[in-house]
Amino acid sequence: MVPSEPVSAASKLLAEFAKQERSLDVVEGLIASLEADPPVAKASKQRRELTADWKFAFASDGAAVEPFTTGSADGPFNVLEDCYFRLRGEDNVQSIEVVRRIGPFGNTAFSLHGKWRVDGSSITWRPKYFIDGRGREVAVPSQAAQGREAEVTHVSDVLVLRMGQSFSVFERLGKGKLKKELEDFALDPELVLGR
Repeated sequence: MVPSEPVSAASKLLAEFAKQERSLDVVEGLIASLEADPPVAKASKQRRELTADWKFAFASDGAAVEPFTTGSADGPFNVLEDCYFRLRGEDNVQSIEVVRRIGPFGNTAFSLHGKWRVDGSSITWRPKYFIDGRGREVAVPSQAAQGREAEVTHVSDVLVLRMGQSFSVFERLGKGKLKKELEDFALDPELVLGR
């Protein structure tokens, strides 16, 4: 019998997120374990590691979600279903929020588009335009217009971003997975992601 490989802290963390009831102590311990690994030294290599489609897996609090959304899910009849963070190699960033409206209205996608850069262990991004739920380009909402900055404390199959006392954890999505997830929400991926 061949011994199995040890389960990584990233895999354990994603398994903990999948549970109905999560232990915050376990989550914080696994994140601390991931952050103990030395960061990627060269900015060019870190940039390659960051360039991916990322799905929100966990947020420490509301402040950890706010930099990636437009507030479109605010209101008594809206529910934020999911949030994605796309870091493209051409310095393009896209933050997508899928919102479900209570009633017979279906899901809607809202997305912020802009530019991003990495400097050491810091990532910054600034929205340049906003695509609303009807697929129209409109002005960036005031709460999302300012530039954003976070500390990249870990990147592998999971991405950990810290913003002050708050932190966000994202799961790396494989090729074509984001398109499939948008289709599962009954959204047109071409409209949301562009061509």
